Amino acid sequence: MPHAIIVDSLSQCIFVRYEGRSSLSEVLGVITFLVEEPVYRQTYLRLHDFSRIDWQPTAKELKRLADHSRMTRSRLTEDERDKRRTAVLVGREVDFGLGRMTQAFADPPGGPTSEFRMCRTYADAAAYLGLPADDYDPFEQPGDAASGN
Repeated sequence: MPHAIIVDSLSQCIFVRYEGRSSLSEVLGVITFLVEEPVYRQTYLRLHDFSRIDWQPTAKELKRLADHSRMTRSRLTEDERDKRRTAVLVGREVDFGLGRMTQAFADPPGGPTSEFRMCRTYADAAAYLGLPADDYDPFEQPGDAASGN
């Protein structure tokens, strides 16, 4: 699964774009990398663009993804949890629905809600994160992008 990461220090946002065929282990690998690598500040906003990915997760995989989300969130300080927001951009209605299921699994009953929100458009993701809602696409701009396979 090719992916690209851009850190925009001006907007304090980490943009991640996933492309091609993928698996749960690959997605979790990228998310874990972003949590463990010191250069990626935990208080930065995050936009995960899954609109170009080819992955049909099972219910069991969604539960594992939600468990991973809860575990990752529990490792953050209270300040980091308060400041961090994650927008998840998807391209299809079915992916939006699967993402909402993941949110339901990630939110403990009566507990704090998950830090991420499912979005169908960049404008919705930008609004949730408090970024400019124009057609800005960091992957279409010249600049630094870390990529991996």
